[in-house]
Amino acid sequence: MNTYGMQFTINRTYFGYGIDVYKKEPNGEISIAKNIEMQVMTEAEKHQIAHAPLITLSEESTRALMDSLWRCGVRPSNGEGSVGQIGAVKDHLADMQKIVFNTLFKGE
Repeated sequence: MNTYGMQFTINRTYFGYGIDVYKKEPNGEISIAKNIEMQVMTEAEKHQIAHAPLITLSEESTRALMDSLWRCGVRPSNGEGSVGQIGAVKDHLADMQKIVFNTLFKGE
């Protein structure tokens, strides 16, 4: 199964307790998962160079997934801000510097 360019539809669960993830097909239809079997790796498999991952996504698909999760209110646990938030803070600091310098050096 080629999951590299996979796209998703992300929604909050009906009662808001979690996130529902569906696969979006190229024709716009939505696919659901059925009969997925997870297996713990054996000791021999742990030492192999290549493992079959659960899923592999392109950077574009990963970014779209992250954007969808963000729209559902999911945020990073480490508390770091987004690029937009950092930009807003920089603009605010620049404004504050102008105010302070204009106030301090107004009398000179």
